[in-house]
Amino acid sequence: MANYPTSLPSASPGFHSGVNDEIVAIGTELGLNPKGSYASVLARLAQAGDVHYGDPRQHDLLAWTYDPVAGSGGALAPISGLQYFFRVRVPRTVTFTNVWWETAVVGAALTAGANNLALYDSTGARIAETADQTTNYTTLGIKTVAFTAPVAVTGGPTVFVWIGYKSTGTTPVGWRNIGPPNSALSNVNQTTANYRCFTNGTNTAALMPATITLAASVMSAAAPWLALS
Repeated sequence: MANYPTSLPSASPGFHSGVNDEIVAIGTELGLNPKGSYASVLARLAQAGDVHYGDPRQHDLLAWTYDPVAGSGGALAPISGLQYFFRVRVPRTVTFTNVWWETAVVGAALTAGANNLALYDSTGARIAETADQTTNYTTLGIKTVAFTAPVAVTGGPTVFVWIGYKSTGTTPVGWRNIGPPNSALSNVNQTTANYRCFTNGTNTAALMPATITLAASVMSAAAPWLALS
């Protein structure tokens, strides 16, 4: 019979508290209460993986492009109608209902029916979208907007989605942007099908498309703060 430990280590100042919590939880599953499984431990480790990017759970969010503390730079000045995408990790199974961003520069003379955000899976298929944001893009501040329908995503250590976003008009909206130095650094060590930040197609007369062709993606340095809840 296996000898299971009778106690678990408490949090140590030498550990990141989030990771240590997950380690203790794994110990509970496999040690004190050996009812865990490979799948449950894998899911637990996936949760701990959030910590590398700043854990969105600190803000009661489910995923984000990066910690908002880092997003204190300027505003992205997008090209009208150009479709932008930013990859976010989904280490655990969740249901996304809302998308968040900060408008740092208001849009002006925008084209109705051609301003919105959407969510895409790793094949380039749209899995969620917002309604038109033409009016919402004309006011400053942090925004949270519901998708037209919630979407469940089965998470895992390598699972990700892309947040797609666009603005069309004389002065497109300016999202709060961290502003990396160049597109190559934003996508270092990534293939075309896995770019972190990219653009894909231009459409000045419609909302985000139902699908995108990943082979047509172009690296981008655009890196606004975006989040999902």
